[in-house]
Amino acid sequence: MKLFKKGKLNTFIYIIGSLIVITITFIMFYRSIVSAEVDNVEKQLREVSVQSSVSVKSKLENSLKYVRGISDVVFDYDINDPKVREILHSFVLSSDFDSLSVVDENETTISTDDISYDDLKDIYESGEEGVFMSSIDGERVMVFAIANNEKKSFIYGIYTTEELNELLYITSFYGEGYTHIFKSNGDIILRSPHSSSAYITENIVEIFENSNMREGYTIDKIKNDMSKGKEGFVQYDYEGDDNRYAYYMPVDINDFYIISVVQASAIARYTLPPRNSSILLFSGIVSVFLVAEVVSYISKMRGNRRIIITNKKIDINRERYKLASDISESAVFEYMIEDRTLVFKNDWYRKYFKSGIINDVPNSLGILFRTSTEHRNELIDCFNKIIDGNINAEVEVCVKSIDDTDDWLRIQMTNIYDDNGSPIKAVGTINNVTEIKEAEIKYIKVGHYKDVIIKNSIFSCEVNITKDTVENIRYDNRFMYDRLYTYNDVLRLAYEKNIHKDDLDEFMNTFSIDSLINQYENGKREVSMRYRRILGDNYIWSKVVVYLTKNYETGEITGLMFVTDIDKMVKEEMKLKYSAEIDGLTQIYNRAALERKIKHCVNNNIEGILFIIDLDGFKGINDTYGHMAGDYILKTFAKKLSEVFRNSDIVGRLGGDEFCVFVKNISDEDFARKKGDKILKAFEGKYIFEGKEIKPAGTVGISFFPKNGMTYEEIFSKADKALYHAKHLGKYQYCIYDENEH
Repeated sequence: MKLFKKGKLNTFIYIIGSLIVITITFIMFYRSIVSAEVDNVEKQLREVSVQSSVSVKSKLENSLKYVRGISDVVFDYDINDPKVREILHSFVLSSDFDSLSVVDENETTISTDDISYDDLKDIYESGEEGVFMSSIDGERVMVFAIANNEKKSFIYGIYTTEELNELLYITSFYGEGYTHIFKSNGDIILRSPHSSSAYITENIVEIFENSNMREGYTIDKIKNDMSKGKEGFVQYDYEGDDNRYAYYMPVDINDFYIISVVQASAIARYTLPPRNSSILLFSGIVSVFLVAEVVSYISKMRGNRRIIITNKKIDINRERYKLASDISESAVFEYMIEDRTLVFKNDWYRKYFKSGIINDVPNSLGILFRTSTEHRNELIDCFNKIIDGNINAEVEVCVKSIDDTDDWLRIQMTNIYDDNGSPIKAVGTINNVTEIKEAEIKYIKVGHYKDVIIKNSIFSCEVNITKDTVENIRYDNRFMYDRLYTYNDVLRLAYEKNIHKDDLDEFMNTFSIDSLINQYENGKREVSMRYRRILGDNYIWSKVVVYLTKNYETGEITGLMFVTDIDKMVKEEMKLKYSAEIDGLTQIYNRAALERKIKHCVNNNIEGILFIIDLDGFKGINDTYGHMAGDYILKTFAKKLSEVFRNSDIVGRLGGDEFCVFVKNISDEDFARKKGDKILKAFEGKYIFEGKEIKPAGTVGISFFPKNGMTYEEIFSKADKALYHAKHLGKYQYCIYDENEH
């Protein structure tokens, strides 16, 4: 009786201990999911901030360059010359500026608007060039100042901050995130059109001070980052409202900053809440555990042999839990040995198979994976080990995905046995180890083909990055022994003599000692760059590569650097790419390139707006004026259409008199309407062919991704329906697709 009670006590202690272990594991699992979600949000917000920062910086720099160009013309005249005002007016009409003004040391002010010296006094007296924030007639404006020191005069280009509005249409999380521009002291310069938040302040720092910071984030760190021009990520609750994530980043113009914000509730709409998934997993684990414990208790009553077998099952169940909890890029599967059937427990298989259940394994697996005969045999041998009763088996094979990419996979399996010790099924995982395997292959190649690489290089050397030394320098297959060079000497010589000016900054940033060490520490083993090498008055395309390795005895990072001539290859690539993607008549993307690039955006969940444009009555133009006139209209309109959109947008010709544009990272209806108006205005400009004015007309259909469809075909169909509806409304019309109207 005492023995029985003691056994019960031991069982009770064992169960409680196991539940504690599972609970701790669950908590760790939940935290890892939350951490992964935060990391993903940070990555997306940083990407949006980078895009916005680059757009704003480019806009401000281009505006400043434009004013500098105007100054080259204006400062050739005396400020009192009537031509100065005429010149300023002509530049205002062809630019984004609301006004242009010139001020000299006598406080004389010539302006295209009612701008006076008092409006510009503070900026003028600072005596500095650059971009300034100011207020004129109660409205916040951007002022771009360029000086002429000889005449002690300044020219100022002015436009309202609203001019930057279009740059803040870039959004995240299907338009539910928003972006602001502010100064490093926190003062908000411009709000995103998407922001609906009613702040009680116009200062970002004050917003954070009125917020509850989540663990790990502090207002002092944010202030310190902004004072030093650093970027950062923060999670906070504002005024007891929804939890928010934000990423702030300097624009590198004055002290301007970009901040991108998204509410946690917006993220939750597109992801499974980690708490729910964790509770479901925890409940399942506890249920499995309790069932296993009941089986274990019954088995104890039947003898020691069954106790051992049951304990083995419990261990395997724990192993299965461990495998199932690994939710990275791993597959989790069960292999039913008697049925020769493999069943996937997550969606990983979709990259390689149409079904998550595969029969006749292992024979069918090698065929479905489309692997080589050698790897197919290795795969079969691995599964045969499990069939024969081995506890574990693993193999690495190179396979093809559905998208025809070559991937290296590591397959690992653990056997589960019945009461008689016979294998009944195996639990397994599949991990993608392509990067690791390719790195191994590269190092092997470097070892085998080092001499061949050096022989075929324009320049090569062996570098000790840590010590800043260089050995075995070869140039045009000749050793250079005239002096000892450091690695920085080599970079300096390249900088001064050999590299095209447009490639200098990238070259130095990529191959500096600090950069190479940083890249090695971040896992990069091959650093390369294409650049233009100066040769007399011309240049040739070259490629510089550094293979990085580490001497684990000394801890020194070393590398093999070599430069090869790729001029013929690059120019052939450019020629082929241009001819393959560009429409010969209009010099914009052809239909195939257009479709491929838009599908790439859709497949990568890049939201956007699709415009389909049709020239109305184009056949009549051909019949009346001839096909050469028709070609002229198409070419001229294509040029005007390209000027309406950003360089990053996809502009192309579908064929005949149809055009198409996809605007990336924007899904705002107001923005679409503004662009629709600008497209229609492009038809109104002068089209004069052989002295005859031709007036083309057009209509536009507009749809949105992902609002109007999840595939290229769906959004194209919706935009086409909107175009058809616009044609019924008459000429010079655009129409946005509406489910209720179409």
